[in-house]
Amino acid sequence: MKNSDEIIIVTDENTSTLVIKNFNQEKHTGEIICKAENDAGEVSCTASMGPYTSDIFSESQTESEAMAEEVLNFEEGPEFGTEIDSIEEFQRTPTPIMAPKFITKIKDTRAARGHQAIFECVVPDTKGVCCKLKDGREIELIARIRVQTRTIEGYVTSELIIDNVIPEDAGKYTVVVENVAGTDSCEANLNVIVIGEPQPTVSWFHEKTAIVEEASKTIIESEGDIQRLVIVSADVIDRGQYICLAENVEGKAESKAILTVLAEAPQFTRHISSKEVSIGEKVILDCSVKGSPQPIVQFYRESTRIISDSHHFIEHDSSNVHWRMVIEKTEESDFRKYHAVAINSVGMAESEAEIRQKEMNRKLELTGVLKDRKVTEGDEVIME
Repeated sequence: MKNSDEIIIVTDENTSTLVIKNFNQEKHTGEIICKAENDAGEVSCTASMGPYTSDIFSESQTESEAMAEEVLNFEEGPEFGTEIDSIEEFQRTPTPIMAPKFITKIKDTRAARGHQAIFECVVPDTKGVCCKLKDGREIELIARIRVQTRTIEGYVTSELIIDNVIPEDAGKYTVVVENVAGTDSCEANLNVIVIGEPQPTVSWFHEKTAIVEEASKTIIESEGDIQRLVIVSADVIDRGQYICLAENVEGKAESKAILTVLAEAPQFTRHISSKEVSIGEKVILDCSVKGSPQPIVQFYRESTRIISDSHHFIEHDSSNVHWRMVIEKTEESDFRKYHAVAINSVGMAESEAEIRQKEMNRKLELTGVLKDRKVTEGDEVIME
């Protein structure tokens, strides 16, 4: 109901008032429900609305005189009859019975096997018949299934309580309220959570290969009914299908999921660069890389991999982003081409440079000397 030309609803802090300006029997007869709700829940109350009539009516003067004469004749006559015969009955029209209508309906619920499930609904006190059905059949009330009803301020709260829930209790539940004026119904589902009995053993598989727990890589945990597989640091090789298999003497059940690991091939953000040095000088070839997972870098002289020794040092930072090869004192054999190769599980990248010997400015030296000569005047002379 909303504010209109016929209806006014006024609500302040604690009171809400409904005013019907001109009562119309056809439009306004029935149940009036006032419902208040907020984020915490809802409450409601009901009242019946109907026309008031009685058998009392106004009499004309002639009818009054005739009635007086009958009373006089009765008093003069012999005593007979009963008290009921001498009293005119006046009967008021009874308040009409309203068709039932749910204020609060039952709601879907779930319960673990062995626990309790409760369906609750609220209807006005319409003096109707209430029955409860499961999957269309009337529920047989037994020791663990019972109905609890209480009436408060004109409305009835009815609870269907199922103790020690079993899988067979799962299904659709219906509550039907019926009286001479009509019928209303509501329905909800009960889902029963089944936990393996006896306690199942749980196995984990990656692409059909059994997973073995390794503290540095995979951890298998069990907390009550929750089974958990932890991959400490996911790599591309970890992607694929995972299966959790639970087994006991009653059978087995499994759950599958796909793990996708986002990856990026190696890429040099700074390449190694060629250097010119003199024998005995220090030389450094450095680079930076990125990728997912973070790549590692290997250094090669021609086709031979370089490892740290007394002559070469391979170094990197804690994040494996920055790498370098250091030669403390360059030797003749170090003047070669070098490769830095970045590798991760997705792919590889390569960077190339060369260490060349620096050209030296040599001291001027005479390889031959001039020689003294004696010649005759007019001869050609060549000095070298």
